[in-house]
Amino acid sequence: MPVSALLALALAVSPGAPDVPGMERIVGTAVPFYLLHGGLHSTETGSPEMLMELAYRLDVSNAPHVVEIREKLVVLINPVAEPDGRDRDVDWFYRFLKGKTDYDRLPPLSPPYWGHYVRHDNNRDGIQRKLALTRATQDAFLAWHPAVVHDLHESIPLLTIWTGTGPFNANVDPITAVEIQAFALNEVTALTAFGMPGVWTWGFTEGWSQFYADSVATNHNAIGRGYETFGNATAETVERWIDPERNKFAGRPVTETDWYRSLPAPKRPLRKRRFPRVARATRPARGFSRRRTGSPELLARSRRSSVSTSSPRRPSPTGNGTRSISPASASSRHGPTRSLPAGSGCSSTRSGFLTPSSWTRTSAPES
Repeated sequence: MPVSALLALALAVSPGAPDVPGMERIVGTAVPFYLLHGGLHSTETGSPEMLMELAYRLDVSNAPHVVEIREKLVVLINPVAEPDGRDRDVDWFYRFLKGKTDYDRLPPLSPPYWGHYVRHDNNRDGIQRKLALTRATQDAFLAWHPAVVHDLHESIPLLTIWTGTGPFNANVDPITAVEIQAFALNEVTALTAFGMPGVWTWGFTEGWSQFYADSVATNHNAIGRGYETFGNATAETVERWIDPERNKFAGRPVTETDWYRSLPAPKRPLRKRRFPRVARATRPARGFSRRRTGSPELLARSRRSSVSTSSPRRPSPTGNGTRSISPASASSRHGPTRSLPAGSGCSSTRSGFLTPSSWTRTSAPES
């Protein structure tokens, strides 16, 4: 059984540590452990599917980079951190969403309450440890001592890698803080070199709060990090529109070039529309049903911008929005799985882009 590199370093600096040759022997035989953590937010359906596919590829692929991972790392995978919510969300998909591909006419995308005790704030429990899923994640870290805990989420176009704009927590070891930035910049560089648009870092959240699921690593001088990709909350392939005005982080739209986003989602059309565009009325907010509630207060919390019903507009190649077609799969006992495409990252998008002259929309970001 290999020894975790993080555990070896802890042993090397602990009271009663071995002499220098003994420490060098421990560190020299240690292997870094890397923990991938998916499915914490049940409506972000892509990461459990991707992690199942990744586990298979890590086991059987003979690609040189995969062979190198097998030889040099131990990869730990938690595909579904919130199993109660995953079960409910998959059942919801097969009952209400399966086969529906017009994103703007979908029913509510998830059950009103998919977590057993909490909903989205299950990622705010790193200090209190009130939830079983939080204790399971933190206990796994303390048992296996991974050098990296990588939490996988969906909300922001198209792939953002957590670092934060600051302020940064001064209690985090300076080397750890620098390594978090180095990981992110290396991945932005590599994915941009592959030609993948919309990969960026820095401009989302801050570096102070250490109560998220990955914070158990950062608070123990390991590396806590995460991805946000542009998910759909449905397993179907659907059209999505990015509204630059609604998708601003650090004061800048995600469709604009900046020092931390050198290749944003392009503004020129690369693919024809797959579905006809028609005028639509305002839809209820996610999690609420017009038929069930009828409440003006709930219906007013619509996630969709109002659209004129008099004259449907056609896309123009000179507007400001972008479109991505994002497959994210949900599997369960009800049917076969649909894996994400090769090389798609956590749950990142296979994208075609189109620019509308007006009327763009996307779901509000959450993390």
